[in-house]
Amino acid sequence: MCGQREGIADRFPEGIELTGYREGDEEDILDLFKKAFGRELSLETWRWKYASLAGARENIVLLRDREGDLCGHYAALPFTLVYGGKELPAALRVDFMIRPDLQRKGLGGLLIEACRKKLAEWCALHVAFPSPSSTPVTRKKQPHILDEAPIYWRLTDAGAALRAAGWGSPPSRVVAATNVVLRSMYRLLSFPWFSRRFSIQVRERFAGSIPGDAEFRRPGCGIYFKRDARFLHWRFDQNPQREYAIVLLEPRGRDTGPGGYAVLAAMEYQGFRLGFIVDLLVDPPDIPAARRLLNAALERLEAQGVEAVTCLMTGRNAYTRALRSLGFVKVPNRFLPRALNVTLHVYDPGLDRDHACNLDNWVLTWADTDLV
Repeated sequence: MCGQREGIADRFPEGIELTGYREGDEEDILDLFKKAFGRELSLETWRWKYASLAGARENIVLLRDREGDLCGHYAALPFTLVYGGKELPAALRVDFMIRPDLQRKGLGGLLIEACRKKLAEWCALHVAFPSPSSTPVTRKKQPHILDEAPIYWRLTDAGAALRAAGWGSPPSRVVAATNVVLRSMYRLLSFPWFSRRFSIQVRERFAGSIPGDAEFRRPGCGIYFKRDARFLHWRFDQNPQREYAIVLLEPRGRDTGPGGYAVLAAMEYQGFRLGFIVDLLVDPPDIPAARRLLNAALERLEAQGVEAVTCLMTGRNAYTRALRSLGFVKVPNRFLPRALNVTLHVYDPGLDRDHACNLDNWVLTWADTDLV
């Protein structure tokens, strides 16, 4: 942390100290999380996120006041980036927090600078998904890109849309009639309804469902975070916050493991029951395979009574084409109950910044965030 102090630490207000994580700091971090976000983060979840992921605790940046109380936090989760077929060290920046009584005093911007300086020591680039409250200060620090995260939605219950539009309790006959039209339209869009090329298996965990050395590729997709058995076990099997369903796509006649997967979650959010396609991958990423996998995912989520299904997906690729072909629509932030932006900062001078900062060259999903 010594190099990080130079030129940044002396710009913090008197009595504010810039430090790294020390054993036992998690208690103070959880307390700050509750103060900053108004909700609790369990110790079990913190340990999954930071203690079980190699290198995560080394990339926690903290601020303490003159009494030693924690007043600021930013962290980065080390991920492996695949960039043009080459693996590079990268990070997902998470949990940007300033104690409420010290907000809007310039500490947030300095904390962002300190985190960037730390990441520049080892990281090719970082991605972040700032909350609406932290987006303004993030914008002031001029990331190399700040754009709306491309979120696709498919409505499964018209009543949810009418309630969201302020109808309160919409007429049941109107909802029933509209839902009949929706189901008929989706059935037509899903044609052909099955393919003999693939079979579908549903599992609760990746462990035992994929080989221990499995590595899923995204051929033809330029930039993405690596998907292998180690990441999938950590992200989904060990996550104490969520319960996921794993839908495996198995091409008939292939004996080298699944040809793709979808990870699903269903949860309540602001009075609505939503289905999430958390991650989606087919290898090779052709549209028929993606459509088959999406159809299976939709059938499972709709059987759970979700009112809408959402999928975060960047780029122009087989995934986004398959989503649109099945009735998914990309919805701008202004129509969403909570805005979600994506930012990116490039550190490696050997990377083409224009190429890296074009989201059309990326595949990012909900699995590349810590939100779902």
